[in-house]
Amino acid sequence: MLHEPSWWMFAWRGVIALVFGVFVLAMPEVTFLSLAVFIGLFAIVGGVIAMGAGLIYRNRDDHWWVSLLLGVASVLIGIVALLYPDPTAVVLLVIIAAHGLAMGALDMVLAARLRRVMRGAWTLATAGFIGVVFGLFAFAFLTREAWEVVVRATGVYATLTGVLLIAAAVRMKRRPPLEPVQESRLRELT
Repeated sequence: MLHEPSWWMFAWRGVIALVFGVFVLAMPEVTFLSLAVFIGLFAIVGGVIAMGAGLIYRNRDDHWWVSLLLGVASVLIGIVALLYPDPTAVVLLVIIAAHGLAMGALDMVLAARLRRVMRGAWTLATAGFIGVVFGLFAFAFLTREAWEVVVRATGVYATLTGVLLIAAAVRMKRRPPLEPVQESRLRELT
């Protein structure tokens, strides 16, 4: 059975993304070292939250592993950013782009799997789409000279994602959950 995920997972991920995005936009002169540390912390905290939600729902949701995978990918990317905080510009840009692509793709998969049981799944799907677009944009600018553009894009991406995840959480919190859907019924609906 698929169940609506807890609103708190999206709320925490949204708050973290929003704070990070506003910080980056307010201080675009951030150095690569500072950006690597913040991205690492952002990815780890968001990943731990996603893993926690996946583990909480492992007995109630056949697709709990998507949230767990989202969390593991985010934590691994965060650890790489923290272990190598003084990488070359290209490596840091690859980490930023990879995080956007991975989180965006997995958020879209999660939204697609939960759209019949989660109110506000479109906000999660939109956040995922923004992540994928951001990741592709960041990969397109893999040069040291373009780091300022990518830093600003990172701030915009994190801010938009944060707002959308908070909107999804508020929507889920205010509205009663949809009825759980049997996996066989979900296949009929899709």
